[in-house]
Amino acid sequence: MEIINGRVVTIHFFLTDKEGNLLDSSEEFGPLTFIHGKSKVLPALEKKLLGKQEGEKFKATFYPEEAYGQIDTTLFKEFSIDSLPSRGQKIEIGTFFETQRDNKEILMRVIKIEGDKAFLDGNHPFAGKKLYYTGKVLEVREATSEELKSGFAFS
Repeated sequence: MEIINGRVVTIHFFLTDKEGNLLDSSEEFGPLTFIHGKSKVLPALEKKLLGKQEGEKFKATFYPEEAYGQIDTTLFKEFSIDSLPSRGQKIEIGTFFETQRDNKEILMRVIKIEGDKAFLDGNHPFAGKKLYYTGKVLEVREATSEELKSGFAFS
C-alpha cells in the first residue's frame, strides 16, 4: 500500500548528523507510527515518504531550514539558579524547563552552569544541524475514523 495523507505509516529509522553520530532512532523504543499529513513528524520527512510503499527503504538529507531551523540566539537566556522552578529535580546540564514565548510553550535546556547562574537554550537540540535519515517503511494501512478524528495512530 502506498503512503498518502490520512494513512497510518510505521517506519524504522536512524537519524544521524554529518559526522555520522546517531542522534535518534526507532531502535530503542520501537518503530515510529503516525498518520501521514497530520504533522506529527518532521514535515520534510513526511514529504519524502509520500508515495513510498510498504517494505521500501528511504534516505533523506535535510538542511536546518527544512528541519528544526537555524539556531536562534534570542533563545539563549541566563537565569539565577534560585529563580528556576526545580520541582524537586537537580538543576544540571541537560535539565529541561517549560516556559512561554509569544503565547507558545517552549522547552529550555540547561547548557551551562557557572556559580549561581544557569544558561538555558530554547532551541530544538537539532537546530542548526544538517540531518540524515535512513530507514524502512514497515507498514502502511488505512486509518480508522477514530484515528483520523484524534490525529494519532492507535497501532
